[in-house]
Amino acid sequence: MSKINDFLIIGFNRSDLLEQQVERILTFRNTARIYICIDGPRQNNQSDGIQNEKIRTYLNKHKNNNSIKNIHFSDQNKGCRTGVLFAITWFFKQVDVGVILEDDIEYDIRFLEFCDLNISKIIDGDNVFALGGSNFVPMKRNGQNLIKTHYPHIWGWATTK
Repeated sequence: MSKINDFLIIGFNRSDLLEQQVERILTFRNTARIYICIDGPRQNNQSDGIQNEKIRTYLNKHKNNNSIKNIHFSDQNKGCRTGVLFAITWFFKQVDVGVILEDDIEYDIRFLEFCDLNISKIIDGDNVFALGGSNFVPMKRNGQNLIKTHYPHIWGWATTK
């Protein structure tokens, strides 16, 4: 059975939430490989710059942590669309399979367990694109914890490149 070891955290200006994400992933899997991509501060926004520096300080303290594999800081703000697309492309240039999380997503550790249990559905070509961490599709709860839909919700998901 495949286990997911690679995790991307996409961040912006929320140092406290980034720290929580790193800790949550390491609680789940202490051998995790964490990739962090931080969008740059918005132009003329001093608060963003301060938060960006807090993130740099936190990550500098943990740069010898073998779990944090790669960090990318954008010099300028790319925004939600371009920044996220850049981060995902950057991540999948380095790994084949992974979990993608934004810094402000809250999730239960069972989501990561769910990804571990079901990632083979993507790898083995079971016509599955991603394993989503959220579900807004109304459904009867008949013991099923897995549904297939044409409408993915991408607030935390696992996929392959």
